[in-house]
Amino acid sequence: MRAPEDLTNNQCGIIIDSVSNEDLGEWRCTVHLPGRSLTGSRRVEITEAEECLGSFLRLGGECYYFHEDSAMNWQDARDYCRSLGSLADLAVVNDCHQLSLIWNHILMYYETTWHWIGGNDKEEEGSFYFVDGSAVPEGTPFWRPGAPESDGDCLNLSEKHGYFNDYPCDNVAPFICQQLSEQYV
Repeated sequence: MRAPEDLTNNQCGIIIDSVSNEDLGEWRCTVHLPGRSLTGSRRVEITEAEECLGSFLRLGGECYYFHEDSAMNWQDARDYCRSLGSLADLAVVNDCHQLSLIWNHILMYYETTWHWIGGNDKEEEGSFYFVDGSAVPEGTPFWRPGAPESDGDCLNLSEKHGYFNDYPCDNVAPFICQQLSEQYV
């Protein structure tokens, strides 16, 4: 085990370089601060990995496709993702662990600083939902401080620290597709 080298803004983390059968089960981590402690837990288990579609790659337990070849507006990006397979759409990023994996992948492999993902507030201003119908998480660690600002209806992963931001849907950018686990409307 080791600590990540790039922690900022009071983040903490542990990287497990290899896992054996003895390591499976509940892991509990405690951060001790003056006068209080913060405790979190995560279950480590072996799961059978489903196969990712064509050019999709596995990050954590999900399959993503990072489209960097051309920039598109939000709707064109969504149409492109959906053309990749019946379970493909713009990415639904509603877990902070997955958000961290995606942003670290972008920092390691791409120069682009922002990507469309699958959220918008087109139905009701200020109420963001992902393309699968789930609500976009509010606040930290997802949204950039001060966002959303009501200056756009579509969600992107942006800024140098990997936060959500609302931009006008007609702007063009690279985007992230995801192989979702079930079909929806």
